[in-house]
Amino acid sequence: MIENGDTNPRQSGGREPRIARRRFLGALAFGAGSLGLSGKVPALVGSDAQAAAPEQGSRPLRLSLAPPRQGTPTPGGSLTVGLGEQPSTHNPYGGMSNRTTISQFLESLVGLDITTLEPIPLLATAWDVPDEKTYVFTLRKGVLFHDGTPFNADAVKAAFDYMLDPEVASPRASDFDRVDSVEVNDEHTVTFHLKEPFGVFLSTLARQGYFVSPTALKTWSAADLETKPPGTGPFKVADWIKDDKIVLERFEDYWDSERPYLDSITYRILPDGNVKTIAFKAGELDFVDNLPATEVAAIQANPTYTFASAPSTGYRSIYLNTTAPPFDNADARQALAHLVDRAQLIALGTLGFGTPAQGPLAPPQWAFDPDFSPYSPSLENAKAALAAAGTPDGFTFTLKVSNSPEEVRMMEIIQAQLAPSGITMSLETGEYNAIRSTVIDGDYQAFFAGWLGGPDPDRNMFDSFHSEGWFNWVRYKNDEVDALLSQARAIRDTEERTKLYRQAQERVAADAPMVFLRFPYWAVDGQAYTGRVRGYIPDPMQDMLFKDVWVEPQ
Repeated sequence: MIENGDTNPRQSGGREPRIARRRFLGALAFGAGSLGLSGKVPALVGSDAQAAAPEQGSRPLRLSLAPPRQGTPTPGGSLTVGLGEQPSTHNPYGGMSNRTTISQFLESLVGLDITTLEPIPLLATAWDVPDEKTYVFTLRKGVLFHDGTPFNADAVKAAFDYMLDPEVASPRASDFDRVDSVEVNDEHTVTFHLKEPFGVFLSTLARQGYFVSPTALKTWSAADLETKPPGTGPFKVADWIKDDKIVLERFEDYWDSERPYLDSITYRILPDGNVKTIAFKAGELDFVDNLPATEVAAIQANPTYTFASAPSTGYRSIYLNTTAPPFDNADARQALAHLVDRAQLIALGTLGFGTPAQGPLAPPQWAFDPDFSPYSPSLENAKAALAAAGTPDGFTFTLKVSNSPEEVRMMEIIQAQLAPSGITMSLETGEYNAIRSTVIDGDYQAFFAGWLGGPDPDRNMFDSFHSEGWFNWVRYKNDEVDALLSQARAIRDTEERTKLYRQAQERVAADAPMVFLRFPYWAVDGQAYTGRVRGYIPDPMQDMLFKDVWVEPQ
């Protein structure tokens, strides 16, 4: 039995691509060394972050993060936040909901301790696992949704029945496809019956198992669910003006009577990092994320600001449509992977912030392999791959990228790196959510994007590279990878799971459905805030949690 009712959680189809495997294994040997960039690393507040060594049967990730600013919390006041990316939806059962905002007003059964990423009580105060396919949760009493509907076992069942309903066609259904049924035992006890063992069930609940009022699920319009879904969180959505702002207000009936401290949060949508930084320095914003790399040193040097960062579980990559020319050919995809100079991209594109990425497993995750380096810049290997692809003189393709100046600059560096091989990459820019919609529909050749990651390696692997993963926008299918990832999901032993994830990562890198570029997701992971902000602790998933934050009176 896991029990801690008084805890205050800090939340947080197609054929297999052909590949010349002998040539890939040769490239593994060629690129086994480090890329050798010793770049600038964003300073953490308080102390360096460390990831502990894996221990069998445990979750070994432990991060040393900044303590909150000292002082006595002051209730009241508002926080204005500069947000670099507008959410596409607030419906947790819809598409790409943005946890930066929804984690303020939606909650799940379990939370995550953001210093260890261990599951901790949230809407469930305790849970028991009598066998590998049964989870029994004791629910927190006295919890209300923002519309006044009680949170209870019926609400839990209603949410999962809704999410798993084929007619709803929720993209999140694949995250819980091993749930067979949800049983209501009594008002405050609920049992999940699984079809088969699901070793990452708790961490998946923490990141994907958000609850919306069952009353709203039955009676609200789709448009209202997209913008103002009533959850149980410390804040509720008051307004959302697209491309302008999102306003949250304190939920007066929140189950934790002492929190939140803030009366309101206003997110201003400012995708241009330079514009956002100017507004921050002018005093229009209290808090900003995703700073341009060019601004970090000045922010850190200014004693009136704080820059806080935690090691991120995310990565950036070039997504390649494996079902459309030219990237329906694995050799063409490998050519790109051989040409990209990751160290140069980081040095020039993000001024040394970040580290080279060769696969989806991120440094803070216990399955990360620091010696995995299958590709290094090699025009010779790229030319061999192009010849094998039947395009010895190169080819032309279009890459879609958001109109963020920082992202465009990084892709211009990649353009120059590809040119000597005869490969011409054209850029198509636009608003990120609009571009992403075309990518989801398969209307693209290449796309610059990334993944914020999660507490368990499964989050960085299954969704994007299993043929049934909801985030498999590259349309990748490999039976061997499917089997490895399904097996890793079914067991709990960390050592055995590490072996499986590393095998899957090697196969994915060989097939190159993505060209992995760098860790972390943002150009610079971290947030800056003014001296009046207190109580903030950075989160490895970059959720920016404000439940425990307060502001000093002006």
